[in-house]
Amino acid sequence: MKAMIHRLIATSIILSLFAFGLTLSAQNNEIRCTSFPDSPTGERVVYYMGEGAGFLAGRQFGSAVRSYTCAIQLDGDFIGAYNQRAVAYTLQQNYEAAIADYDTVLAIDSSSRAALNNRGIAYAALRDYDLALADFNIVIDLDETYVNSYLNRGVIRAIEGDYEGAIADVEQAIELSGIDAVVATLKDPNRESTPNYDRDDAQMYAVLGIIYSSFALENYNDYLLLHGGGGDQRIQSAAGSLQSRFEFDLRLDDGTWLLRADFSVAGEEE
Repeated sequence: MKAMIHRLIATSIILSLFAFGLTLSAQNNEIRCTSFPDSPTGERVVYYMGEGAGFLAGRQFGSAVRSYTCAIQLDGDFIGAYNQRAVAYTLQQNYEAAIADYDTVLAIDSSSRAALNNRGIAYAALRDYDLALADFNIVIDLDETYVNSYLNRGVIRAIEGDYEGAIADVEQAIELSGIDAVVATLKDPNRESTPNYDRDDAQMYAVLGIIYSSFALENYNDYLLLHGGGGDQRIQSAAGSLQSRFEFDLRLDDGTWLLRADFSVAGEEE
């Protein structure tokens, strides 16, 4: 998964846990949140959320988990804290804990697109593709314009060998994002200016290329199977070249590095 914290405000925080008022009880292993004890609860929640964002930006995921846990202890119904703690768990590759937090979010708000989309990614990381697809499908049913889940469903469909469905999903994501219009503008030699756009959207074209490569490789392999490993030398060479490139440069692995999460602070795409 790439650009997983691209919507968080990057903050450099180099202080000790004591300075932040985070201590761990040796007796019960519970986090004690002692910063600004006399401040209103809402202000303390905002503080710990900001602290967690800083830790995430610094890739201190365990510290981020503790900060968001403090926010949750102060306000057990605050969806944003569960969403962001799940982000930290995901970055720790603690997918079961992330799923548990997304489950809590969905118990509070069953229509949370971000929680459903991101839980689908966690399921995919555990290679439970059926549950991942189920979550992406629910998001699309809730919001037919939600780009991330079309892209993610396309990746999972490609992993499962449904290349036509995968291509259709990624092409839909490209259309919904509007990045296709940007490409057309950039290719226009007579354009008067360069449009503003989110460069993260460019990844969708890379994903589409990888899926097409995988689809092509499967077709080449079917050709070679039918010829018993023989056939036209030019086709064999093309198949071998694609095989080498796909294995070393464009491999899908478990697919999670191609998936796109919604890790905005609010818990929903802006």
